[in-house]
Amino acid sequence: MLRILDRYLLKELAFGTLGSAALLLVVTIGGTLSDVLSKVAAGRYPASVMFPVLGLRVLDALSALLPVALFLGVLLGLARLYRDSEMHVLSSSGMGPSGLLRPALLLAVPVTIVVAVISLWLGPWSAAASQAMVDNANRSVIAAGLEAGRFTELPGGNGVIYTQELSPDGQRLTRVFVAS
Repeated sequence: MLRILDRYLLKELAFGTLGSAALLLVVTIGGTLSDVLSKVAAGRYPASVMFPVLGLRVLDALSALLPVALFLGVLLGLARLYRDSEMHVLSSSGMGPSGLLRPALLLAVPVTIVVAVISLWLGPWSAAASQAMVDNANRSVIAAGLEAGRFTELPGGNGVIYTQELSPDGQRLTRVFVAS
């Protein structure tokens, strides 16, 4: 059972951490969106996969974002306690710096577990899923734009492709010429 003081300190540290995480998440989404949009504009990503790729890449970035958010949240929470002279009251009532350890650990342990899960399983899965999604969409875009007996420019303008015959499902090409 947590003491009232531990719950209060945990709440202060958690609010700072959540606020920091929200702000860092907005910045990360903005940067990732900029990167994905530039790749869509360059023709390396089809526009149809822009938002799923954005979500998967942000999920991968959470492994770096959450520890920074935890650090900033604890820093902001303790700074507020010092600014409002609550730390002076706590120390005069007999609570030392080690008394802050329990609420901080109650916040840090779940964040550490979440970061471990993201780093070890979700991050690699999201990176692979994102790349597979882009590869499948690029294959579909190339096959959808091909016509038998005509030269077709590759996405991104990096070359041309010619096929003499194309199966009805777009999966098999015969007598293919590719130039870049």
